[in-house]
Amino acid sequence: MAGPLGSRIFLGVLVATIGVVLQAAGSAIPFLSSYGSNLSLPDFIRRMWIEAIIGAFGIAIFATGLFLAFWSIARARPVTRPWTAAAAFVVLPSGLVGAVFRVLYVQVWWMMFSGPIAQIDPLFSAVGLTQLAAGFAVTLAILVGLFGVARPFVSL
Repeated sequence: MAGPLGSRIFLGVLVATIGVVLQAAGSAIPFLSSYGSNLSLPDFIRRMWIEAIIGAFGIAIFATGLFLAFWSIARARPVTRPWTAAAAFVVLPSGLVGAVFRVLYVQVWWMMFSGPIAQIDPLFSAVGLTQLAAGFAVTLAILVGLFGVARPFVSL
């Protein structure tokens, strides 16, 4: 796997690692800046938007990197193809859905300040549950892909 497929696997792992770093950076924003009582609501919302956008970009980069790695592994090792190809094609759309809904979560949270909560509460729950489902799908796809990677080189 030292050829172009090996390079794509390495690139995919590198891109996925950059995505994890971006997610961590987005999550660290509240801890890097003071959240004192003198913080106005627009400043608080602005920081939430920055955190959500950086985190969503990190999720999208992570999903793209894992897709590239798993798809390249599926092409390099045909014996692992059912698991790694399935993982690749679940990780990418689930990760992108998770990224979009991370930003939508902040939008719905902001809408709670401008309208009646009774109308926004079901939307808030739907966005949160969709994020949860996307995260579960990505986690399950990673486990399936790693199972495929752990398969022996010869089929049994």
